[in-house]
Amino acid sequence: MNKGFTLIELIGTVVILAMLSLIALPAILNVLDNSNKKVDTETQNFLKSAASSYFNDHKDDTNIESVTVKTLMEEGYISTTIVCNDCELANDTISSTGTYTPNDETATCPEHCSTSEDGA
Repeated sequence: MNKGFTLIELIGTVVILAMLSLIALPAILNVLDNSNKKVDTETQNFLKSAASSYFNDHKDDTNIESVTVKTLMEEGYISTTIVCNDCELANDTISSTGTYTPNDETATCPEHCSTSEDGA
């Protein structure tokens, strides 16, 4: 008597594993998508907080109605790591009322993004 699996048993196992993968894949992708949305929301909240600090420090300048993320980075209100990880953020603006406005224009990364100032 030969020991081992028949071809039908092996094909059946592969089919079952494929079906389980098809069931699990959308759930995994949904979790990843939700986590990316949460990260984006938290990043915007952090940038709004930094902008609020900027506006408080510059409240004597009545002409300032909005600030770019790049300006917040250059003046030390945020770590360069945030902008360097997603260079598209550099041209986004935050108004003095807290409205976050993404800018779809392609931003150029600041020169120092190639180095890590925070050790990250």
